[in-house]
Order: sequence, then structure tokens, then C-alpha cells
Amino acid sequence: MEVDIYDEIFGGLPGQVEQNYGLHPMLIDHVVERVLESMDPELLGHYCKIFRCVSKDWCRVATRVYRQRRGRITFKKNFIGRVTELFIRVMRTSSDIPFDKFRFCTDSYDDENFGDLLHECSGAIVNLELLLTNPCDLKFPKDLSDLVLGRLKSLTLHVRIDSHAELQPEMPSLFVSLLRGSPNLRRLDLKVFGGTPKTVQMINVKQQIVNKFGDALVNNFPSTVRELKLNMTLTDEQLQKLTQKQKDILSLEVYFQQSTFGHGTLQQFLESVAPTLLHCKAVGSQFLVEMDFPVFPRLQYLVALGRPPPLLYYKQIFPRLSKLEICLWDEDQQGSVFPDNCQSETVIEMDFPYAITKPLVITRVSHCFQNLKILRNVVIGSFTAMSMIFEKLKSLSELDLYLGAEFHDMDRRGLAVDGVFTGFPPEMCEWLLRHKEYCSSPSTLVQRWDHKSSLRRLRNLKTLRLSACHMRSASTIRLTDITVNFALLQMENLEKLHLDFFPMSEKSVERLDNKFRLTRPC
Repeated sequence: MEVDIYDEIFGGLPGQVEQNYGLHPMLIDHVVERVLESMDPELLGHYCKIFRCVSKDWCRVATRVYRQRRGRITFKKNFIGRVTELFIRVMRTSSDIPFDKFRFCTDSYDDENFGDLLHECSGAIVNLELLLTNPCDLKFPKDLSDLVLGRLKSLTLHVRIDSHAELQPEMPSLFVSLLRGSPNLRRLDLKVFGGTPKTVQMINVKQQIVNKFGDALVNNFPSTVRELKLNMTLTDEQLQKLTQKQKDILSLEVYFQQSTFGHGTLQQFLESVAPTLLHCKAVGSQFLVEMDFPVFPRLQYLVALGRPPPLLYYKQIFPRLSKLEICLWDEDQQGSVFPDNCQSETVIEMDFPYAITKPLVITRVSHCFQNLKILRNVVIGSFTAMSMIFEKLKSLSELDLYLGAEFHDMDRRGLAVDGVFTGFPPEMCEWLLRHKEYCSSPSTLVQRWDHKSSLRRLRNLKTLRLSACHMRSASTIRLTDITVNFALLQMENLEKLHLDFFPMSEKSVERLDNKFRLTRPC
């Protein structure tokens, strides 16, 4: 949660009010801490402010609790000029600053006290976020070469290029100062983005702006960084320089936008980070299509969004991969991502945030990942694809489904949705619902149709989430009491159930709530 400056800052900081009451036997650290932790989170700042005014011991404990549970301050347009000066004076007299997460928004950078503020709080800042625009009305001193952020672990710098008519070098210079002054930086998130230039001159200016940030990055890249997020355009030369830097990256997320790399440049970069990488996310890079993946001996989590490489040999390239997230722009690309002869025994968890209409996709997934236990964020667009999940992925213990277009087609499909989940013919579902013949002895019908594909095939399932697709209403999906009685209530090992507001009776929902840990959308 973020801090409201006026309510939280000016009302009690270390050294402001001290009274010597002595220490009551019950006022030991963990008692004070438990009292604060039991309070309403919305009132935590108010009570911490009061506790900080009682004694040095209470101030120390309250500051620690506040910093752990909130500790974030955001600087916006209303925090400039005299307000900044007052804040700096308070921080200067404070022996224990209660904030360690500092966030500066775009409209706070025209303050001439900005540099002083960073210097005064430099010993407290652990997490620093800078949201910039280029150009902006800069008034603070540009030379921050003496700035030392000894505790800084995470640096986020997002630059929005609002105008392509002016080249402003101050922000890249600030970025250089932050990199050089952060000896213990572990996480770096750099994003440079903006609109499309309308003239050749604007294109050139924008490229110069982007290049300055790229040069600042590759020439001053800290060897301490373990988590790197890049969303920007880099030149071939810049990526080569970054490749040559000493680094032990554990987590990498890249979106190279309109970069034009030479043959092998991206592959060499990935080879340089492959030995240590545990988490990798590649977004929309056409270069992945043209390269052979190096071996990632330690990689556990892979996210690929966009165009996939031509062939992924999971067992050879990712011998320790356990979680995979795939989002393709074209469902026809699944052949290269899930080839028949490229199995992985280590992948147990998968996110699939795009619409699946072809049952062949599910078949290929089942062949590639035979030990798959968790399948999340799947948008199912057809009955046949849904049936294939029940048929091929019987080892699942957790399933998260969003019902897509075909499930909303009530006029044409009617109660066929119930049929997919129960394995019953649609005509039987309609008759059962009309005559309410589903409460007395459902086991008889279940046994008769148990040879058909249905939700009941997932006998190991412990967690199930069923929702309407985004921007759709669950009330238009005919998932009724038939599915409740002949599918959901027949799941012997199911423990947790999240259910959208489908057209089910209150009595059926109550029965589900009695048997499972049922949750509904907020």
C-alpha cells in the first residue's frame, strides 16, 4: 500500500517527541509488535505514528512493523517546493526513516530539491521507482556523481518519450549516476517507450534518446544484478557489449521492441546468461524464430509470448524445467512448440493464456508433458477441446478454465455444456433438468455413462476453477444443476472449487459449499 504524504509524514518521526516514562514489564518488543500487527491495516499508519511518539523503544518497533507491512512513499505533483523542503528537514533529523520504498512519478521531477531528497534518504532506500517523461521541466542539479545508495536492491526506471522534437540528455545521466552509486543492486527494470514519430527528424531524435539509455545501461551494468527486465530497443553493438559484461543473471525478462540484431547476436547473449538462469521470459521477439536455443541447465520457469522458435527439445535444452507459460499469436504454431518427439518429464505446471479451439493442441500437450499436474489460465473455445482435456490430462491435480465462445452459444447448443462436463447426451441433460431427476440416485446414471469423456475422468483433481471468459457473462453459459449433481459432486478428491455465477440453483450451490471449499467471484 502507498503512503498518503500529509497523513503519514508530518505527525511523528524519530527524535520529534521523546518522553521518559520508563519501561513497563509488559511493553517488551514482541508485545508491541503483536499489538500493531493485530490492528486494521488501513489504520496502521495512524497508530504507528502515535507509537513512534511514545518512546525510543516503541518508535523502533513501530518503525520496523510499518516498514515491513507498508513502508512505501509516493511522490507526486503535490509534493514539490516547500513541501519537499519540509520533508527533507524531517528526514534529516530522523534517526530511523520509516520508508524503504520510494516511488517518484512523472510530475515530481521539476523540483529543485530532488537531488537533496535523494541524498538525505539514500541510506534508507531499498526499492526505488522512477517514472519519467522525456522531455520534462528539470530543475534539480544534474550531477549526482557523489550519490551512494548502499542499501538499494531494486531499481525501476520507466521512460515515456512524449516528444520526439527534443533530445534531453539529463535523464540518461541520472540513470548512470544511479547505476554507479548502487553497489548492492540486485534487480534492474528498464523500460523506454513512446509513440510513433511522424517525421524523419523525429525518428532520428527518438533513436538518439533510446540509444543514450542503451549506452548508459551497457557501459555501467552492475555485476551484482541478478534479476534483469528490459523493454526497449537496443542496437546490435549494445547487446554485444552487454553479452561481454560479467553477470550472473537468475531471472531475465526481455522485449526488444524494434531491435534489429545481426545473425547470432541474440543467441550469444542467451548463451552468456544460460548457465545461471532460473527464470526466463521472452516477449514477441522474431529473433527467437531464427535461432537455436542454447542449453539452460538450471532453468525452472520459461515464459514465451509471441512467435516460438522452430523446435523445442525440452529434455535436452531445459533439463530442469518445471513450469512453462506459452501464449502464441497463432494457434497453428503449436506444432513447433509441442512436437511429438520432444517430451519433458520435469514439467509439472503450465499456464496457457490463449484460446484453444483445436483438440490437437491438448493431445500434443499430453504427449510432451506426461507428468503435468497443474494447468492454469486456459481459455477453452470448443467442446471438443474441453473433452480432450478430460480424456488426455488425467493426472491433473489443479485446473483453471475460462469457458470461451462456443459455451456461450445458448440458442444453438442449449444444454450441450452440461453434456461436456457429465458425458451425457444433451437430450438427456434437458430431460433431467426439466423433470428435476437428479437428486435421488445419480450414481446409477453416472455408472451407465462413465465410459464417456467427462470431468469425472480427472480423478486426481484437487483444485478446480471454472469461470466465464473475460468480458463475458457467466449467466449466458448453461452450466446447470445437471453438472453439479452428475459431475462436480461426483469428484471424490476435489477439495477447492471456484465457481462463476452460472445458472445453478441456490440449493445446488449450497450442496457444493458443504462438500468443498467453495469460492465465488467478488
